[in-house]
Amino acid sequence: MILTFDVFQLKRIRFQEELDSYEKQMEEFQFFGDIEDLPKYLKRAQTLDAKLQAASDKADKFNREEELFEWETTNYPLRKQLSDKLAPYLRLYESGAEFLEKREMWLSSQVGTHDPDTIDLDVSNLYRTIFKLEKTFNDQPIPKGLVVEVKELIEVFKEKMPIIQTLGNPGLRDRHWEKISEIVGFPIRPNGELTLQKVLDMNLEEYVPKFELISEAASKEFSLEKNLEKMKSEWADMEFTLSSYRETGTYVISSVDEIQVLLDDHIIKTQVNYF
Repeated sequence: MILTFDVFQLKRIRFQEELDSYEKQMEEFQFFGDIEDLPKYLKRAQTLDAKLQAASDKADKFNREEELFEWETTNYPLRKQLSDKLAPYLRLYESGAEFLEKREMWLSSQVGTHDPDTIDLDVSNLYRTIFKLEKTFNDQPIPKGLVVEVKELIEVFKEKMPIIQTLGNPGLRDRHWEKISEIVGFPIRPNGELTLQKVLDMNLEEYVPKFELISEAASKEFSLEKNLEKMKSEWADMEFTLSSYRETGTYVISSVDEIQVLLDDHIIKTQVNYF
């Protein structure tokens, strides 16, 4: 099919109609404010974003064809306007949905399953994103209300981080939990039923200073345990070669250079870590 000006003009008109339909979809986002529907909002925003990306490729193709035929190139400012307008909604839905999903995972998992430092980093990053978005939606009450609701949920979770950092420490062992149980006055033992949510429901905030001392000691011990395991693994493939010593009937270890280097390295590490 030969591309004529009339055919091309019809393609451009249809493309503009396509962009107009995306603009109508974009207008719907200002009325989305139910936090329970965040995953649904996210899917719709991602779908529209994919369509706008495809529209960008289509516009570039139109421009190449126009240049080929030495026609005046057509700009489609609406496409970029819609992409820019969609971006904060997409960040809101992504961040909000991610926090809700991760919070559920953290709370429903056995205490100590997830690294508290990773939890703290994720929560802090999500909070910064949501905090910045609040001003973006100043003139849109419904989306701003959604931002505020998500921000408040994150703030409530952030208040629990001292407990999460201490009792969620993966380095805690039975001996540490025994001390914790003595402090609170009732037995606490990590098992599949002791989820982070159950720990938070115990309202143990007043004991955090004492928990911190135990957690700090547990972290140091846990680090030493990992270092010892690493040392053991480094010796696992080490081969000791024996050679006869003259005609005495006894044997000595030969090729000791590599062994001596590793031994010296571990002695130094042991002195640094233990003394």
